[in-house]
This record gives sequence, structure tokens and C-alpha cells, in this order.
Amino acid sequence: MQINPQLLKRYWSEECTEEEKFLVRKWLASAEPQEDYFIDDLNESEEKELMMKSINNRIGRTILSSENTESLKPGHLPLRHSKKWIFAVAASVLLAVFFLQQHYVSQEAAPLSITSYHEVAVPYGEKRIITLTDGTIVHLNSGSRLKYPPQFSNSQRHVILSGEAYFIVAKNPDKPFTVETKHTTTRVLGTRFNLKEFANDQHSIIVIDEGRVQFSAPGCTDTLILTANSRAVFRNYSMEKSVVQASSYLSWKDNILHFNDIPLSEAIPIIERWYNVKIRIKDQALSPLKIKGDFKNPSLSSLLQDLSYLMNLKYKIKQNEVSLYQ
Repeated sequence: MQINPQLLKRYWSEECTEEEKFLVRKWLASAEPQEDYFIDDLNESEEKELMMKSINNRIGRTILSSENTESLKPGHLPLRHSKKWIFAVAASVLLAVFFLQQHYVSQEAAPLSITSYHEVAVPYGEKRIITLTDGTIVHLNSGSRLKYPPQFSNSQRHVILSGEAYFIVAKNPDKPFTVETKHTTTRVLGTRFNLKEFANDQHSIIVIDEGRVQFSAPGCTDTLILTANSRAVFRNYSMEKSVVQASSYLSWKDNILHFNDIPLSEAIPIIERWYNVKIRIKDQALSPLKIKGDFKNPSLSSLLQDLSYLMNLKYKIKQNEVSLYQ
């Protein structure tokens, strides 16, 4: 008779014949078992109950055997083998504990299916603040999406971002917090940072407000460790790092539009998301013109008036469409 998972299952559930028990005990005592036999056809609670019941029974019998080795009945193992049998039972108990522990560790390590994640989608023209189950606070900019599990596992905290978000990550040295975007992975233990990568972006930008952050990307050999007032851009499988004033990149969450000397063509998507409008540039000569400045909670007409003055352009608003021309 061969030792197999079905036989072990009957052994742990006290359903073996005397002959089968003898074979399993001999197998355990011989230090031969090297395979991970798990009881896969039981549910979690049934398996745990079965294992713990069997372990308690074997520990009890081991103690009883050690106290009464002088009074073994005929037909039982002789005294000279009783100590070996005690060690064999102890080994079986340890083996069961090990199997049980490994089984639940493997279950815990298995990542939660992304399909079970919650999702927050912020419409254009709006912003949101959400608090995750670990206490992490997330500011979401217009047009952003965040996916997160209903409950973080015991070993990791994982979310998926498309858009722009400012994270205030609750500190937990034993459970890293990971933000995944289409192109990059950001890993922290507890810190504050701003991450930006919208669905159509071919680059990812991170700015660190506080703490330390690991920033990496598949296919990129560089993995950056960033600290406060650091900015990194991932583009074309390479990383660019610079020192900045972090507050300038975080002003959006305080309803301040910040343009750091960028072309009008790059500013257009930001304005569209901010106001939920569609902007068309009638004269392409306007596209490379640079915008620099802060605009505190401006209305759309107020912003366009300022841009008209600064860039010498004209505009027309018709419902949710804006036309720019010279």
C-alpha cells in the first residue's frame, strides 16, 4: 500500500484501519515524507477544525504514552520502541502544523482578484477625497480612476491608479503600499506623494512631498529611491530625476491651477479636465506658446481672460466648447 493524500486524509480524520495507521506511522517515523500533502477538498473552516482536532488528539496520546510506557498491553509496541513511537507521533504533529501553516500562508499570499476591487471614477470638473481601510487618504483629481480592494491583505496594500492623485499613506512598516499605473510601480511604507499618469499619457510623473518612495517601471533598468522635493519622470523606458519645490505640483488639490512654463498644447488637457469642456485651437501657431503662473480657483471665463491677455489670443465659448484663435 502506498502513502497518498487520500490515505493521509483518512489518517488525520481518524478513519484508518489499524493496518493503515501502522503504515502511516511507519512512514512518518522513517523521516521519508518530503511532499506537501494538503487536504484540498475541504473548505477552510472544516480543514482547520480537522487538523487541530487531530493534532490535539495526537498530542494527548503522546503524553499518555510517555507516562504509561511501563503498562503497555500485549500486542502494543514494546518498550524499546515506545520512545521511537513518541518521536514519530511528535513528528507527525509537527508535520501537520507545518502543512497547516504553509497552506494558510499560501492562501494569504495569493493576490486578490482585480475584478473584486472597488473603483472610484471622478468626472471631469470634479475632485474627490477618499479614505482607504488602512487610513490612507487619497485626493483624486478630475478625470481620475482609483481601484482598490475592499480590505487589504495581511501582507500588502495594493491600488491601481489612472489619472492624478495625492496620497497620504498611513504608516505601516510591515505592509508596503503599492500604487500601480499603466507604466510604473510606486512602493512606500508611509509617506506623501503626488502621482500623475492619465490613460492616454505615455509618461508617468511623481513628486515627493514627504518621506521616501521607490519608483520603478517594467523594462526599465533604473529603480529610483526618491525623497522630499524630488520629482521623477518615466518616459521611453528611462527615468529622469530632478529637485523641485513639491508644493508647486500639489496646488491642484487646493483648487489652484499651476502652470510651470508649459506649452499651451500641454495645458489644454488640464483645463479640459478641470472645467469639463472641450478646447479647440483654431490657429496651431498658439500651441507652442508657454504658460506660467498660478490661478486660484478661477472660473472658466476668468481663466480665459487672463490667458487672452498673457498670450495675446482670442477665445469664444459656446456651451461646453471653447475655441482659441489669434
